Amino acid sequence: MTISKPVALVIGASGGIGRAIAERLALDGHHIVVNYRLGEARAKEALAAIVRAKGSGELCPFDVTDRNAVGATLAELMAKHTLSVLVFCAGIHA
Repeated sequence: MTISKPVALVIGASGGIGRAIAERLALDGHHIVVNYRLGEARAKEALAAIVRAKGSGELCPFDVTDRNAVGATLAELMAKHTLSVLVFCAGIHA
């Protein structure tokens, strides 16, 4: 998939501040890579909101505390896209 607009990876984009940032970046013309660890349904809702607003994006699940998962996923992602923006907004809620 060739993306002609800037690509933003938003870590923690499935809810709260991360989702708000992802939606805003999408409005500004970025293709959003929606990262999440748990809560696939919330991540899909965030992506659906982006698409409804005429944006584009994709899901990218991985756990930022797992070094191997981060390395493998980022290598795969960077083989597909040139990242323009990285937002780290992951949080653990008790």
